[in-house]
Amino acid sequence: MSRIQMDRMAELLLADYRPTAVWRPQTIDIDDFVQNYLGMRQDFQYLSHCGLYLGMTVFYNTDRVVVYNPEARRAEYLSVCAKTILIDSSLLEKGQEHRYRFTMGHEAAHGILHEAFFAAAEGRMNPDNPPAIQCRTSCSAARARGLWSDHDWMEWQADAFSAALLMPRPAVCKAARDICLKNPYLAANEEIRALEQAGAVSRLFSTSFEAAFRRLKDLGLVRRGLPPRKTGEVLGVFRQGTGPAPGLWKGGGL
Repeated sequence: MSRIQMDRMAELLLADYRPTAVWRPQTIDIDDFVQNYLGMRQDFQYLSHCGLYLGMTVFYNTDRVVVYNPEARRAEYLSVCAKTILIDSSLLEKGQEHRYRFTMGHEAAHGILHEAFFAAAEGRMNPDNPPAIQCRTSCSAARARGLWSDHDWMEWQADAFSAALLMPRPAVCKAARDICLKNPYLAANEEIRALEQAGAVSRLFSTSFEAAFRRLKDLGLVRRGLPPRKTGEVLGVFRQGTGPAPGLWKGGGL
């Protein structure tokens, strides 16, 4: 499935869930969407001892999900119902809202896009492995080695779908356009314009600045060769040392 197809699917789902979310910039209630619209369960556990996994989507009833018990300092098996999203408990900590929201969108994407994959593979799966997909903090290793497995592709699709769900294309385009209409001076500097647009998207959709910047690039609204760190430095100089606008650099990663 291409990025354009995932954009369209996310827009169709949002149009059914909350029509104004498609074209009006706003923060999607991702918990409500997942639990009450998709009908998926949600639970919080430590998925590893070191924060390696941020989320997991369980497709069928199983008693073989491995979680970490920090009090006992050991791994344990957990029984989990079908259509359950497990989120690492570390994402409940202060300052993790943006990463939590993106992870919830990512796991929702697995539930929407990949249930059929696990249904087709059910008879061939190792009974000791749970019918679930675990999601690492980053899939950059797969990109680096250049050899993508089915799991790698599903992770890429889930990232792309989460971005499309939290930042719908029509609403993002409107937000980017509005910030330029309110600030005509942005037309004179591509880098400053890109940072202001990413900052506006980050605030309006409650995502990290990095996720907003990447979304603008993917939609062709910001040139792909433009690095966010350099753009931030340019804006700091432009504002004579005042630095980026409040809130632009919140969040740790996606």
